Amino acid sequence: MKESRKSLIDSEVTKLRDLKKRLAAVSVPASNGPGNNAEVERLTDEVTKQGLVVRDLKSKKAEKSLIDSEVAKLLDLKKRLALAGGQNPQEAAGGGKKKGKKK
Repeated sequence: MKESRKSLIDSEVTKLRDLKKRLAAVSVPASNGPGNNAEVERLTDEVTKQGLVVRDLKSKKAEKSLIDSEVAKLLDLKKRLALAGGQNPQEAAGGGKKKGKKK
């Protein structure tokens, strides 16, 4: 019984290692060509401008729906910037800290 469990575990470990090798072979690093750098710069500028728009609306206490639509645009730009920079868009577009009362 113990021997069969060990062989089963060994075969699963072998499968896992094979899958990791295949994943590493498929993963392609982001290209750092001149076109990509220009796109990253352009998107960085857009993210900065949109961030200022959102900050301005929040400071003026604008309508929540207007702020939400501008924040959605900002998050979309951040995702596009992450993709252009070869990063995971889920990690890059994370929102700010949630405000709340400290306990």
